[in-house]
Amino acid sequence: MTLFLLMFATLSFAAESSPKQIIPVRISFVEALAPRDTTSSVRYQQSYEGTIAVASALLEKKLNSCGYKFETHTAFYDASDALKAKEFGAKAASDGSWLIVAPRRSNHYLLLVQGAEEVPTASLMASSDKVGELGPRHRTLSPINSKMASVAVQEAKRRTKKGARYVSVVSSDCANCVDFAKAFDSAATKSGLKKESEVLLTGEAVNAVDLREKVKSVRPDFVLLPNYSKVSSAVMAAFNDEKIPPIFVGGDGWGDSQYGFVQNGLDIQNVKGITVRGFPPVESGLAAFPMGREILRLKSKSLAFTPDLSILKILDETAKTLCSKHPKDRAAFRTAFEGKLGNGLNSPWGVSIFELKRGEIHFAKTLGSPR
Repeated sequence: MTLFLLMFATLSFAAESSPKQIIPVRISFVEALAPRDTTSSVRYQQSYEGTIAVASALLEKKLNSCGYKFETHTAFYDASDALKAKEFGAKAASDGSWLIVAPRRSNHYLLLVQGAEEVPTASLMASSDKVGELGPRHRTLSPINSKMASVAVQEAKRRTKKGARYVSVVSSDCANCVDFAKAFDSAATKSGLKKESEVLLTGEAVNAVDLREKVKSVRPDFVLLPNYSKVSSAVMAAFNDEKIPPIFVGGDGWGDSQYGFVQNGLDIQNVKGITVRGFPPVESGLAAFPMGREILRLKSKSLAFTPDLSILKILDETAKTLCSKHPKDRAAFRTAFEGKLGNGLNSPWGVSIFELKRGEIHFAKTLGSPR
């Protein structure tokens, strides 16, 4: 974290004179980012922690003037141990957290909510339709799967032909992947697309020969691949040597040009596809709110990493609510979160479409204006 400390000293973000009484606001960050976890890169963990540090520093003066200060705490665990999310959610509640910034995976988030009791939570990316049913105390910055799947169907239809046929290759042990696949199937039926078959996978190992045989026997116009990046990379790599590999259509788990195993994993130079995400490119998202624009200004000077849009948005909205509603304790904050604050965290970026070509993921367009 030396880089960030040097940046703070250089740019002098320390608060000026503070009020006599400052109320500490404990915010817990819980995520599957354990150092030995192969599904999350070290770079992502550094970006995650760096974003918390930068946002806290940028907001310190404003918060102090309103009578508050952030106390941030992180709890990282292995993605393979999902029950840790519930455990850490319960611990954050017992430790007095006002807010829990929750895991990006839907199944982990749903478990965390069970442990969080009455503490408000905000997930960075969870998109299962079940997440949308949790109520106003629990929010996600991603659009839910039914909305993103509808966009994916329209984009798949536009890129293939009328009555196009498809095969689904789905990680059966991934709740969000299964949820997206069901939402896609429902929207596809209404749009005249035909599902021919479904291949279910478990774990991260992919039997390339068996998978190719099952897909090629159907000869689909495209393959639905709503899985996380490591499995998606392995599936696409299984078809990379084909003369004409199928087109792949993904949900929000493929990652982007910075993070994930699709662009940064196995050789998929010959594969094409599209993926939908609840976030635009970082620069576009940053330009949509004041602290983001300040981050863009700093990035041209000494900010040498890509910040996490969701973390910035959550902390920025939290600071706004603290300064406008002036809650004196976490119970009062919970009431504010269930109103104005939470509404500002509901999928603020719209749905973006990215294209996969020559092994690289490129932004295509966004549907819905960021707010």
